[in-house]
Amino acid sequence: MLCSAVLLGRFHLCVIIRCQIFQRQMFIQEFKLKGNKTQYQAIDEAIRTAQFVRSKCLRYWMDSYDVGQKDLYRHNTQLREEFPFVKTLNSHACQTAVERAWSAIVRFYENCKKQIKGKKGYPKFKKNCRSVTYKTSGWKLSEDRKRIKFTDKKGIGSLKMKGGWDLHRIQWEQIKRVHLVRRADPWLVRILWPEVWKDHHCCSASLHVSNLLQLWKSR
Repeated sequence: MLCSAVLLGRFHLCVIIRCQIFQRQMFIQEFKLKGNKTQYQAIDEAIRTAQFVRSKCLRYWMDSYDVGQKDLYRHNTQLREEFPFVKTLNSHACQTAVERAWSAIVRFYENCKKQIKGKKGYPKFKKNCRSVTYKTSGWKLSEDRKRIKFTDKKGIGSLKMKGGWDLHRIQWEQIKRVHLVRRADPWLVRILWPEVWKDHHCCSASLHVSNLLQLWKSR
């Protein structure tokens, strides 16, 4: 069950709640980011670096034989030693770029095994990557939970978050992913944490959203 679309100015700030019984889901919350021009350029540089790592891993897979995920991780380590601008990006963000490349490779292999008709989805190089993902390191929330600071050597620094969700409701250790996303005008940060409700709470939340949708359709 998805619940989204909170209008903020002329841009949409999406509140996404995923509830499914007996399965562990992730909550996703988006915030607009406020910073200066130098910080936005640093975010651009971080996104380009993640795109560079993904492309390099794909090229290594194309030019080599019998390459697995561990081989791509080793290649990522070599890239960090060879290119200084890759080393300035958080190591977990580089690992996420490797995982994106590997997921595209696995999807291609699975389509070939299933013998689906048409194109099999051969991995391609991305020209316009719009996001970079941090895991549990490389960032830090302020005490009032209204600012986020990126601690790697890209020079992003501290940014103000603007949104309607109160992050005091969750523990810092529960946040598993932080996405920096480039949109048409605003910069967004996505914060993900695991779903911790009990089953009957999930049922009630799902029923409540369903009732709201039925009420809206009946208008």
